Formats: sequence, structure tokens, C-alpha cells
Amino acid sequence: MQTFIFEYPVTFADIDSVYNLTPNAVLCYFQDAIARFLTLGGAGPKNIRDKGLLWMITEFHTWIEELRPVWPDTVKVTVWFSEISMLKTHVDYHMTDSSGLCFASGTSTWLIMDRNAGRPFRCSELPELLALHDEKDATRSPKFLFTEIGDTVREMPHTVSASDIDFNGHVSNQIYVRLATSMASSDYGRTHRMRQMHVKFERECFLGDELTISLKRSSDGEFSTLISRPGSGETVCRINSSWIEV
Repeated sequence: MQTFIFEYPVTFADIDSVYNLTPNAVLCYFQDAIARFLTLGGAGPKNIRDKGLLWMITEFHTWIEELRPVWPDTVKVTVWFSEISMLKTHVDYHMTDSSGLCFASGTSTWLIMDRNAGRPFRCSELPELLALHDEKDATRSPKFLFTEIGDTVREMPHTVSASDIDFNGHVSNQIYVRLATSMASSDYGRTHRMRQMHVKFERECFLGDELTISLKRSSDGEFSTLISRPGSGETVCRINSSWIEV
């Protein structure tokens, strides 16, 4: 199995009010590590852009331990391809602190999109990608059912600004997670820590788009966040999360 390991120093931008690494930072480190892994193999975002292709993440799952790195610790991220099918790639990962303790792990699903055709590109037609994965090491990726749970407890409008846009010209995946986690009240955020997060990216959004973020709660610690377009009602992103009291 081919793996890639990269180390990140925890910065002040990555921590919460008690100096713990935030869930959004977990997503940031993961995406940077897989981009570097792909680039080393010649299949990175800049490499395939010249072929009219782009990488698009459709799902991200993470399980976070109660004990997390604190500033100024170092995070070690290991990523690898667990499965490559005709149109989808599945990337697994785990993260450890400077003592070697694993504090986060999970999986993700990606598509390669043909910019001109506007449809998924066959993975088998990108040999650089296949060279990074050994079929004998393939493992079936678990499926997660995204459901809306409980009653709506809070709604918030958001207009996409220039600072929300990434290098592909649409809203950064990290912005959706940041919007979702910002729905927790300050009191709740100080007394609880996220233990699981499951994200489904459904549609792209662009500069000036109007969004509505709805937070649903089924019980203490179980939440569902729906990000949608208020006019059409189209769902843009779904996030299910579980929190524990600390």
C-alpha cells in the first residue's frame, strides 16, 4: 500500500478557545496532504488541470478522539487510496500527534470531473492515479446514510463572498464546514467537543450566491446541518455531527 506522510505545525488559526485543534483544521490538513500526495504522483490538481480535469470531493468522514493536539504541537497526517472504482476514488487517512497518539481518522470520496463535458472522468483513463494504488490492498469503503434529524433550532443566511472562493472558482469545502460548526452557540462550543463529522458535498456554489444554513437537533450531541439555496430549495451540503460534553 502506497502512503504519504506529511507533518504540520499547529498554528493559532487551527485552534479553538481552549487551544485544541478544530474539526475544520482536520479537514484542511487532510485536503492539503492528499493534494501533495497526488502531486508527487503527477495526478495533483495542477497536473490534471492542464488536461481539462479537476478533483471534486463528494464526501468526508472523520472520527475525532476527545484528546487532540494543542498549540504548538505537530500533526502527522497519513493518507492512502483504499479503493478506486470506475468513477470514484476513496481516500483513507489517520492523524497522530507528536507522541504518536492517533486522534483522528476517516475516509473520503472523490470524483475527477471533465470541465468541458461537465461529467465524471473515468479513473482508468488517468494512469498516474492508478500507479498510486495497489489493487491487492483495496478495502471496501463504508457507506454513511445522511438523514435530517430532529427539529430546526437555528437558521442563518449567508451570502458567498470572495473570501469563500477557492482555486477552482467555487466555494471552498472548508467554508461549508466552518459555516456548519459556527451554528453551535458559544456556550455549547465551550462545554462540548465534536467526536464525529460526516459531510456530503452535493452542489457547487459561486460568488454572490445566497445560502441558508439550518441546524437540526435530535438530542444532546446529535445534529444535522443543511446548507441550501433559499430560492430553489436545492441542497448544497449536508453535515451530520456528534458531540460530547467535556
